[in-house]
Amino acid sequence: MLARMDWSKCADLSAEWTEKTLAYVGGINAFVARGIASDWEDAGKAPEDQRDDALGDKVVAIVREANAKGAWRELRQHFPPAHAPFADKLDERANPLRSVYFVGEGRVVAATGSAWAPEGVVVYGFDGESEEIPGALDVAASPDRRFFALLFSDHLVLTEGWGGRELGQVPRPRGDEGAPAGTETLSEDDGLAAIEHMVVLPSGEGVALATNRGVFLSTGSGVRRLSPDSSTLEQHVRGWSEDEPYPLRTDMTHVAVHPSGEWIGCGYQDSQHELRTLDGTLVGEFGPLHSEYPHHIAFSPDGTRVIFNSCHSYNGVTSIGRMDVLQTLRLGRYEEDVRLLPLESGARVYNSSFHEGLFLLGDAYGYIRTAKPSGDLGWQHFTGSSIGGLDVSPDGKQLAIGTHAGFLSLLELSDEATPHQIGNGPFVEQIRYLRWKDEPLWRW
Repeated sequence: MLARMDWSKCADLSAEWTEKTLAYVGGINAFVARGIASDWEDAGKAPEDQRDDALGDKVVAIVREANAKGAWRELRQHFPPAHAPFADKLDERANPLRSVYFVGEGRVVAATGSAWAPEGVVVYGFDGESEEIPGALDVAASPDRRFFALLFSDHLVLTEGWGGRELGQVPRPRGDEGAPAGTETLSEDDGLAAIEHMVVLPSGEGVALATNRGVFLSTGSGVRRLSPDSSTLEQHVRGWSEDEPYPLRTDMTHVAVHPSGEWIGCGYQDSQHELRTLDGTLVGEFGPLHSEYPHHIAFSPDGTRVIFNSCHSYNGVTSIGRMDVLQTLRLGRYEEDVRLLPLESGARVYNSSFHEGLFLLGDAYGYIRTAKPSGDLGWQHFTGSSIGGLDVSPDGKQLAIGTHAGFLSLLELSDEATPHQIGNGPFVEQIRYLRWKDEPLWRW
């Protein structure tokens, strides 16, 4: 039997934490509101956070104790969740949470670990329940969430629905498929390609994968290289002056699949934004615009719009265009065009979703920033740390956010006042899971 949590012993700590948290959050929200209203000319000075490391360490100890005693449900009543007081220690503590998808009412699946060191897949509930999927390393879904895929060590398993009928298995890319002579030869020690992002085809017949060696399509017929394609690699080989073979590594590799399944959007640090057919044919090529490196691409749920983000350091610019135009548009790097319009300026986008006419952009600073296709900005919400995964429930009433801080934040639409929450969005956090190294799974 678990020992009971005596909250009276930490009443003074609770009062101090709550007071300083509400003061900081209120100050930040007012600062941002002034900045937006004045185009950041009259925002003033950002407030200082009075919650120091020592206070943060004390609260972490309470979180640990409350979870050990099964008292986590009362935790946020005494200690509102936060990010900033723990930020300095997250590099050594945090276990990233990414690849976030709703898989049922009040249930979310997410992958633990990085692309280079994946650790597992767990289903989390709004009720605090969790279930590990044995052997799985990562998870993906089709744009309409009809099909799912689980990544294992050397293959992926496709299912119709979450936990539904198995459709088959497809291979995990090595990363040298379709590579021409003159490129590096991979040995067994090099391992298989690290998977940065995956999308299941709307047909359920395969998976598009962004890896550290390019973008691939894996089906029952095998693995096909999409980008950089063989002709692009041949050009690089011809211009390569080093003694060793041309490396296959790509950085910032990203991929999206059109809702119809006809096109794939993709890119990597040294490419432009690309639109390709499933056989790999390049049909659209443009950007990056207003920033340096392609970083993210996504389609609107109805397939009529494409958004594409390019970045420099931790900032970036997201642009938008019509799919019927972009699927045949060929422009040079940094070439501007009236058919490519700015959507949001500032965010380096890691993940995106869509809700009630708004694109949700999850950025490097831990914000969800929203914008209409017209470019008008909407609400924003702060969780903290780079966004590793982002999804909206099918009914639009719940939001799930995974971060590199090891947070999984589960939120619901609500009119409830949220003085402890940074942002002005319509979603209110109900539970926060914490995945930190050398600790059991915590609820807050």
